[in-house]
Amino acid sequence: PPSPCTTSPSSVTAWKPLPSDSDKVYTGVSRSGVNGRWRAQLSTRGRTLHLGTFATAAEAARAWDIAAVEERGRDVVTNFDISDYLDSDGSLRKDLAAARQSRGRDANGGREGGGGQGAVIAGLI
Repeated sequence: PPSPCTTSPSSVTAWKPLPSDSDKVYTGVSRSGVNGRWRAQLSTRGRTLHLGTFATAAEAARAWDIAAVEERGRDVVTNFDISDYLDSDGSLRKDLAAARQSRGRDANGGREGGGGQGAVIAGLI
């Protein structure tokens, strides 16, 4: 019998490489295989928050940082300096919290690809 590890040429379809570890440069950020944009996700309290897709990894990382500070508090380890996100009293900056609240659960209406919140986050940082 043929080895289970071998495949015949007729059974092989178009091969697409998986994203490499070098694509993931920030905590909570990975390359979206569908459209090549950067995806931000935060896993906390037994659930995964999909924060959307962004044009750059840095924008996605900042979105992750803001969500992480909101969910986990000011002692969380962020991708960028925590002082970028906190007021002098140690609370999340109101403009960042308002931007996150205004976009609702998902700026893309539950779909990935638009990354509408990327423009909001980028405009604040």
